[in-house]
Amino acid sequence: MLRRKTDDLQMACGGRFTDSHAQMSRPHLDDYDHLTAKIAELYALVAEAAAPTLAARGWAIEDGRTKVAEVSMKWFRVADTYGVQVAPGQDPVVILAVTAVLDTMAHPGR
Repeated sequence: MLRRKTDDLQMACGGRFTDSHAQMSRPHLDDYDHLTAKIAELYALVAEAAAPTLAARGWAIEDGRTKVAEVSMKWFRVADTYGVQVAPGQDPVVILAVTAVLDTMAHPGR
């Protein structure tokens, strides 16, 4: 994201961004590039590991050994419709967010 804005940043600084500023910024941009690449690698690993589960029409979300939610498409005829059963005492917002992330991973083109 930052790389695409380099020209805008240079224009906004209007001559105030000197070589010393560039030198100070370089390590931060390098860190950003490194972390962005690591995030992409982790995303690919998680997607690969989760692929068999996501291909199924239902799965469980667990917290260690405890099932905190069950997600199912088995009983719905409408595409992209899930039933999410949240265990008592669990945060439904977190469970729905996890479900949305898993769905995004299962269908990256949407």
